[in-house]
Amino acid sequence: MTVRNLISLPWLKLVETGYRTIPFPTVELQVPRLALAANWTLDELFGYVSS
Repeated sequence: MTVRNLISLPWLKLVETGYRTIPFPTVELQVPRLALAANWTLDELFGYVSS
């Protein structure tokens, strides 16, 4: 298989678009953005980083 053939593979296009181009028979729902936050002490942070 040549590089040119590899670049034109259909599954590679799906990966490049983040699978956003796959047609689904449903309506896309808009969801709110989520954010996570944590208040850690320095010891808790070091414990997390070292795990």
